[in-house]
Amino acid sequence: MSKNNKRIFTLAEEKPTKAVIKMGLPITMGMIVVFSIVIMAVGLIFINPIVEMLGADESTFAFTKQYTGIMFFGTFFMMGNYTFGQLLRSEGAVMPSMLGMVAGTVANIVLDPIFIFGLNMGVRGAAIATVLGNAIAVCIFIFCYAKGKTMLKPSLKYIKPDAKIIKEILWVGFPHTLEQFMTTAATIVLNNLAASYGGLAVAAIGVTTKLMSFGSYIYQGMTAGCQPILGYCYGAGNNKRLKAVIKAGIKVTTLIEIAVMIFFVSLAPILMKLFTDTPEVITLGTRALRAMVMILPFVATTSIVRNTYSAMGKPMPSFVLTVIRQIVLYIPIMILFNKISGFYGLIWAQPVSEFLSMIIAIAMLGKTLKSINKSE
Repeated sequence: MSKNNKRIFTLAEEKPTKAVIKMGLPITMGMIVVFSIVIMAVGLIFINPIVEMLGADESTFAFTKQYTGIMFFGTFFMMGNYTFGQLLRSEGAVMPSMLGMVAGTVANIVLDPIFIFGLNMGVRGAAIATVLGNAIAVCIFIFCYAKGKTMLKPSLKYIKPDAKIIKEILWVGFPHTLEQFMTTAATIVLNNLAASYGGLAVAAIGVTTKLMSFGSYIYQGMTAGCQPILGYCYGAGNNKRLKAVIKAGIKVTTLIEIAVMIFFVSLAPILMKLFTDTPEVITLGTRALRAMVMILPFVATTSIVRNTYSAMGKPMPSFVLTVIRQIVLYIPIMILFNKISGFYGLIWAQPVSEFLSMIIAIAMLGKTLKSINKSE
């Protein structure tokens, strides 16, 4: 393997591998605590402008602020749920990770009607249920570590700052953070454009986004499962198996997402009725869901490519791909299609941009894999 291919293991070459990994775990946990406190503080201080950017108007501002404020208070659990789950998956502990994710999701679903309707807490209850669901997942993950059911055992003697390890974590993680900001920016643009067609259109887009999240969880889970294997193959210099895992991941994830897409398209009106009984919202939402769900097979491939770069310790190509996907393609196409075809152009913008993103992602990865072969 070339020197460039070994970049991700530079720390391991300077210190014993196990020591580096053992230090990385508590350092990551400490960084989550620090970042969650900072984000919570900044979010609560600037909550009003943040709510305005989310597209809330006079009729929804108070409710949105309630929900957003509680979510900021629960920042640690929101971040911890994702981070600790990823840490467990990275060492191959798939079952504990899945247990925490499922338990948190089920708790959220069960607590939602209890808090919203049973306790008459409305939007505030929905936010509290979401935070508690994430808190339950975090508790399960911490319990797994505390009971020694993982390969890595956090130890107090390793809880000390190490500039090189922190730099390595930030190098891989920061582009993903910026990616989330860009995704949020695209969502804000979408909501603001939808708002020009009235509250019913915004509601339809909102329900559609909620429903599509179920399809998104599938490809996110599949790609997260592939990432450790891809990292092991790349680290071992087993490029043949690396390519095989990439191809298998793309095929399996795409086929599953096609099945999910067919399910959503076939049952769109029924699914919309689960969230609302307003005929106009059901009609608009059905059309929006049937259009926007077309992204699933495309984004599945793009996600595999992005996670492949992360597994290689090459976050910048993943970040570039995200910039192209959200800033270069999606937002301009969304604005253009909205001007040309109105609401229906707006909802078809994402499938078109995701298809183009998939083509670019495949081309980028193909070039990277060829360069790896030449460097052997």
